[in-house]
Amino acid sequence: MKRHIALMLTLLLSLSVPAQVFADTKDDKDNDSKPVAEQTEDDGKIDTYIIEHKIYVSVEDLMNLLQYTKVSPTEYTYENKTIVFDGNNKTVTTNGMSKSLPNGLLYYMGKTVISTEAVESAFGKVLTTSNVRMSFNVINKQSETPSAYAWTKNRVIAHALGSVNGVTNSNTLDAMKQSYKSNFRLFEVDLLPTVHGELVASHGFYELLASKYGRPIPEQYSNEIPTKEEFLNFKFNGMYKTIDIEEIVAIMSANPDIYMITDTKITDYAQSAAQFKELVRVCKEIDESVLDRIIPQIYNESMYEAVMSQHKFKSLIYTLYATSATNQQALEFVTAKGIKVVTMPPERINAQDITLFNSYGIKIYTHTINDAEQMKNFKNMGVYGFYTDFITPTQFDSL
Repeated sequence: MKRHIALMLTLLLSLSVPAQVFADTKDDKDNDSKPVAEQTEDDGKIDTYIIEHKIYVSVEDLMNLLQYTKVSPTEYTYENKTIVFDGNNKTVTTNGMSKSLPNGLLYYMGKTVISTEAVESAFGKVLTTSNVRMSFNVINKQSETPSAYAWTKNRVIAHALGSVNGVTNSNTLDAMKQSYKSNFRLFEVDLLPTVHGELVASHGFYELLASKYGRPIPEQYSNEIPTKEEFLNFKFNGMYKTIDIEEIVAIMSANPDIYMITDTKITDYAQSAAQFKELVRVCKEIDESVLDRIIPQIYNESMYEAVMSQHKFKSLIYTLYATSATNQQALEFVTAKGIKVVTMPPERINAQDITLFNSYGIKIYTHTINDAEQMKNFKNMGVYGFYTDFITPTQFDSL
């Protein structure tokens, strides 16, 4: 059989026939799971396999092509990225975020192989070739700057990074991992400054202070603000890993399909400006392109200037739960500023206003909805998206 393939390959090479022609026109079923080409020298070529009419490549060869270093049979690193392949569970994990590839990753002939389609899904890169020797070029599919409101393709938001084992409002790495694995790509995170102004993911420091001083927290310690080191050493509920903005940005840098909505709680102009100054500093230090995927929530009109004075963010959300502005006043403000998304608490929602906002091209999200029937009713009313702890994107699509 190998002799037969080699003769066919030689003939096809001499005719410069594209690889896809060979893959699509072969009619010998025995060839379905055979290498198309053997790599005979270190010339940058990748062994390729046709399995059930799909083109697969060796994971090890692919990662060499992408200039990753192999640190274990399943783990590869490059700069600030660590990627782990799990052939048993058919997942690829990038800096802790796991993505399922049910039909794209498998064991074959003693190797872990990945389909070219799965490469695009997992890495945002396209493998292209013009000949059957499979000398691939790597195109960085997601290198283009995302459009301002491209993130609204995601209609459900993992509230406070999502839930973990039924626990909500944790803002932990464990919650983010579980949410990503459940196909969330749009996250909301609560950010608070530590005593030195560094940003950490937290809805409040009560649990940390309670673990330190006991319950109830003595009054003299109730407003204490921890250091970043103290916070990162604290485990939420005694078991879940707390994270800071540096780790979030590093994860976003390694996973370009993640978008992050900020919930900074503070409405004061100076404090808001200081928080976003720190956020911008961290992004520029780690990966400035991440700023294109961060969506600040503003809580009043003056906060708009505080945020935009630090960076000209491409998109924002005007969140109405903390403002006394009416829905009509909010509509006038967002249309004047070019803001395309408004988040309303459920008690503000009515069919007439939703129709009005939608007529101006403004998408309405609401929070925090964990009841599928309620979500379905709001969706039918014209509400576009939802912050949620539990309802996954797949479940939403079935409503």
